[in-house]
Amino acid sequence: MCIRNFVKEFNNKNIVYVIIGSSQSGKTTFLKHLADITRKYVDLIDPALRVMANEEPVLFLQRYAPPVLVDNIQYAPDLVPVIKDYVLHNGKPGDFWLIAPKEYAEKLSTIFAELGDKFACLELCGLSSAEIDGRESTPFVPEMGALAGRMQNAVPHDVVEIYERIWRGDKPAMYNEGADWQSYYARLVQDILQRDIRNFVQLNDEMKFYRFLCAAASQTAKLLNYAVMAKETGISIPTAKQWLGILEKMGLVYLLQPAAFDGVKYVVKTPKLYFTDTGLAAYLLRWNTADALEMGAMSAEFFETWVIGEVYKSYAAAGEKAPLYYYRNFNGKEIELLILQNGVLYPCVIAKSAQPQKMYKRFNIVNPAFAACADVQIAGGSVICLAPEFGTDAKNILYIPAWMI
Repeated sequence: MCIRNFVKEFNNKNIVYVIIGSSQSGKTTFLKHLADITRKYVDLIDPALRVMANEEPVLFLQRYAPPVLVDNIQYAPDLVPVIKDYVLHNGKPGDFWLIAPKEYAEKLSTIFAELGDKFACLELCGLSSAEIDGRESTPFVPEMGALAGRMQNAVPHDVVEIYERIWRGDKPAMYNEGADWQSYYARLVQDILQRDIRNFVQLNDEMKFYRFLCAAASQTAKLLNYAVMAKETGISIPTAKQWLGILEKMGLVYLLQPAAFDGVKYVVKTPKLYFTDTGLAAYLLRWNTADALEMGAMSAEFFETWVIGEVYKSYAAAGEKAPLYYYRNFNGKEIELLILQNGVLYPCVIAKSAQPQKMYKRFNIVNPAFAACADVQIAGGSVICLAPEFGTDAKNILYIPAWMI
């Protein structure tokens, strides 16, 4: 089911529906497009409306009676409990659509917990490759039946097209005609430094946080290493931990957790760091064209980052928590992606290659590591790569073109 259908489903049974996401992921445009003419729209970025919402929340709800779409609800903390009280006594399905940054999801979920199934929260990520292609998106599972279904509406892309998307990133504005990549990301970074970060910490030196952003971008698809980022930025390790936590709350980075299940052997327990928007990472590291990025020293890391992001979005679009992990042993051998579905663990290697050779050897570390995990069944291996077509080899390893995610 696509995210549009999930919104319609939630609207028919939930009274309060919250959509969260990182900055400029298209939350407002998406919901305004789905709203009918009876739904009022109010944006609390307007100071006058913000004052009314906080000082006279009951009056505010009289002025903007449901059904209503309230944007930037985080600016009116005094309005939120009034909405909850209204829902408990008078609410009807679809009354309230609320938009908030990703970092406010936990706070809003806590406040509205009393509403039970009258409340729903869904994450809107940036554009996925499936959305850009105009095809239906379902949670990615590297299983033959599911992959056969994906082939029905897949749109093949070559390496040039894929790296163009990696370089452009996932912000909807970057796919408008005439979009200026350099200017767009320059404004986005300025907003992060001068507006968004100030919700978490007071900065004496904006440029130091900018250098931290660049240092974090340089670590995409690598083991999380606070010491490296701290050294490159000139800050302490505790500060690096604090600042990376802020980036994670804002949805700018994603920490892929190790598959450190009970019984797993030889596992490195450090998360891996990924930027959620490859376009932003490319801008911070000054890869100013898609060709330069594809031919550059971090080409493979950006491809891996993009693949992880696309798989994550396939689950988020279905309203599901992404069951994603990775595995690395003490000898540095790694399986870049593990997907756990219904007790079955699907190991996936991510390779920037159109002709990956003898990949079955990469999977030799899996069975010894997970042999003691009685509740987990190990599926055959898959390689997500730049092969032009889907196929298998003599060892039954699946070779999945990245454009099938």
